[in-house]
Amino acid sequence: MGWGAGKSITVAFTQQPKEVFDALAQISQSLDGFEPGAADSNTWTVTYVKGISLTSWGEKAWAQVTQGPDGRTWVTVTSKLNFGLIDYGKNTKNVNAIVEAVSARLGQADVVKPLAGV
Repeated sequence: MGWGAGKSITVAFTQQPKEVFDALAQISQSLDGFEPGAADSNTWTVTYVKGISLTSWGEKAWAQVTQGPDGRTWVTVTSKLNFGLIDYGKNTKNVNAIVEAVSARLGQADVVKPLAGV
């Protein structure tokens, strides 16, 4: 993980956890710049990875599916640089791209916990 702070957001969907998890796994191929990552059905976590580029030593994002206390399916999306103290907005962009892509498949998500540093 990087030394700098990452970004995280939690959103909610009305679909069942398995449907949300499957959608998160499927979008990895359509996210700009991300390589298809691992989908772990034991932890309900999907990982997305970007390699080293001219502006980054690589980036990692992941989405974890949980059952929210309100009965909806919650997804916490987190992004961190592999190395660096300042992200120049990359983590926010990554988190938003994942939420937008899965929302395009499942419908609009409700924000449960707004974008914040982690």
